[in-house]
Amino acid sequence: MPETKEREKLAEVIRQWNSNRLDLFEISQPDENLVFHGVIRFYFEDHTEGSVATKCLRVCSSSSTREVIETLSEKFRPDIEKQSTDYSLYEIHKDKERKLDLDERPLVIQLSWTSNNREGQFVLRKKQESLKESCHEKEKGGVLQSFKRTLSRKGKKKERSQAKDDDKASEDRSAEGLLNNNNICLSSLESLKYCKEIKTNLILEAEEPFLSAVINYTNSSTVHFKLSPAYILYAVSRSALQRQHSRSSPSSANTHAVTSITNKMAAMMGKVIQRQQAITGALAFWMANSSELLNFLKHDKDLTQFTQQSQLGLSHQVHNAYSFLLHCLQSELRKHLPTFLIDPEQHGALPAEMVLNTLMNAMSLLRRCQVNPALTIQLFSQLFHFISAWLFNQLMVPETNPPGLRSHYWGSALRQRLTPIEAWAERQGLELAADCHLGHIVQATTLLTMNKYSVRDAKDIQSSCFKLNSLQLRMLMAGYLFGTSEPQIPPVSSPPLH
Repeated sequence: MPETKEREKLAEVIRQWNSNRLDLFEISQPDENLVFHGVIRFYFEDHTEGSVATKCLRVCSSSSTREVIETLSEKFRPDIEKQSTDYSLYEIHKDKERKLDLDERPLVIQLSWTSNNREGQFVLRKKQESLKESCHEKEKGGVLQSFKRTLSRKGKKKERSQAKDDDKASEDRSAEGLLNNNNICLSSLESLKYCKEIKTNLILEAEEPFLSAVINYTNSSTVHFKLSPAYILYAVSRSALQRQHSRSSPSSANTHAVTSITNKMAAMMGKVIQRQQAITGALAFWMANSSELLNFLKHDKDLTQFTQQSQLGLSHQVHNAYSFLLHCLQSELRKHLPTFLIDPEQHGALPAEMVLNTLMNAMSLLRRCQVNPALTIQLFSQLFHFISAWLFNQLMVPETNPPGLRSHYWGSALRQRLTPIEAWAERQGLELAADCHLGHIVQATTLLTMNKYSVRDAKDIQSSCFKLNSLQLRMLMAGYLFGTSEPQIPPVSSPPLH
């Protein structure tokens, strides 16, 4: 049992770490021996060259500093035969640094940053003795190396300048030849026109494979800048418009080229959203990118007139991604909401709050994907409403499960379990959405726990439970289960509640 508790505690710390980090640095859940794996970014300060290098290394929680240093010394400087004892590993924070002992565990140290809400770095450095020797050698050879680099750069610059002059001279000779022979000039112009048409056709043929590569083969979990597809597709749209303008073609041709390519973008996004409609990460990613591209097209004064149809298509894709994502999150909540109805007296304290974890993971995902704040607020409003409606419906059914749900005891228990969700929503700036959409269940729990035993309490009920209609009030009061020491509601006080 102690091992199980320790494993659960470690798993919770790892979940907190993963919720605030990129997928690349996600730490695996511990096995039965409490061993886990994760990726650490290491920095290497090379004072001899005045540079800093970085590498990401997947390590085990049981890997010691000595083992990590041996691996890093091979990764950073494979060209130099050095002993691992020539290097030390440091843990650096903004206000201090610390040298790691050889038997410490870097991955365990990195995970411990979660408890103090700290951010740090691991830096590999040479020991001071090695640094002094290196600095002496650098002083002897530094001037010569700088001189060689200067000569090399000047030589390369001279070669490039000579090549440019040769190209210009050949162009001038070609131009003179064209001017001296009218037949060759006409022939060459026709060839140039034909080549230009071929080039345009090749560009048009390459558009669809390029769009497919950007939309169909982008991995939403590994790409660093989550809105990169939207920015790339916007640049492609601008390029198509510029290409048509440079050809001096009629306005209808411009319209056709830009409209055609943006319509393809919207259609491809729709297909990838349909294909991944059960994957929350992909849905959030494409909802963010389709809404961002839609925003670009709407506010670009040159493109907006040619992309009205595409904007409608993108708006439809945003709606689809939003609906699929909402359905996935509601399904996840539906699995965990029954934990609200676990009797604390019979089963002990409430287990790990999976409902709140679902909301936290959803917020982390939306922020990682840089989803529009308006969409984020709208999505969480729907989730809060779903939580409220599910719990409220449990109170409204004639035969509640568990029995006696309409009682002071359960009203207090449900209110206590809703409080962490309201507190979290306030920290996220969602307090208005939570107050509005959790209102029904909150006021229902208020009614179950407040004084309602005399006519004088009717006004308090009316002011505190204004979101509940007369039928809901009647249902809550008609099936109310009185506690052993709780006074009965007198018949005279029933009519005002109706």
